[in-house]
Amino acid sequence: MLRLLKRRRRAEGLTGLSLLPDGIALAHVRRVAGSAPELVRCEHRACEASPAARRAVLREMVRAHGLAGSRCVAVLEPGDYQLLQVEAPAVPPEELRAAVRWQVRDLLDYHIDDAVIDVFDVPGDERPGRPMYVVAARAADVQAVVDLAHEAELELEAIDIAELALRNVAACMPEADRGLALVRLRAAEGMILIVREGALHLARNVEFGSASLAADGPGASHERLALEVQRSLDYYDSAFRQAPVTRVVVAPFEGDARGLAEHLHASLGLTAETLDLDEILTPAEPVPAEVQARALEAVGGALRIEERSL
Repeated sequence: MLRLLKRRRRAEGLTGLSLLPDGIALAHVRRVAGSAPELVRCEHRACEASPAARRAVLREMVRAHGLAGSRCVAVLEPGDYQLLQVEAPAVPPEELRAAVRWQVRDLLDYHIDDAVIDVFDVPGDERPGRPMYVVAARAADVQAVVDLAHEAELELEAIDIAELALRNVAACMPEADRGLALVRLRAAEGMILIVREGALHLARNVEFGSASLAADGPGASHERLALEVQRSLDYYDSAFRQAPVTRVVVAPFEGDARGLAEHLHASLGLTAETLDLDEILTPAEPVPAEVQARALEAVGGALRIEERSL
């Protein structure tokens, strides 16, 4: 979302950073030609959300793993930005961001002058009036992430959003070019993404999460989620006019991901499976499912490829 000035590079590979409400996730990926990306580090540490606590914990994580000076992509938490869909204004490319700022000024709960704005297109459509995504974040929140990374001796190259970090993970799945729907759940909310050929085609928020599934068992919440996935697939089919997506992938979460995948398979009649980083990447050591659930966006940040970025 935000490209930053590059400094001298010291460490090989790319570090992903995710600041969670109750901790910090850090991942480091090294790409090797002809093989799956190597997941060198993947860790989550619990800490308070205060700046001082985060500074101390992140510094310790960076030093413990020898990542000082490494290139870094920080991934914002969904609550720290807004992802809006608007009609693309009929203006020259160099005027696009200014025109979009004008469009979204009344959709933010803070003044537009206090916002950092970026845009990215929905693939396969370049006509005026086409749908496009706008990312808006408070400039002060973005600057806080910049300062935190700098104090931890990370060379921050970009700040990204969860949807695009998860896209990077989905793109590593076998046969991902044929398209898949990715279900990502947190405790109180979630999102459904449709990714094809390394591009994010659709992102939808779900206003309930793994806590509802755990409380409900294989009941109403599971059916509600299946309905949201079906609606996402139906919209994709009507809007993009491509081959239907017939594969659903459930990202790891604090709950029964395999049971949810089985329920979606039974409800939707589609291939449904769980995502396991140990299977789609080359991990230096196995990553426990509970760490994967916490660190997935950080891994996606570390998988960022500039050619596919905003």
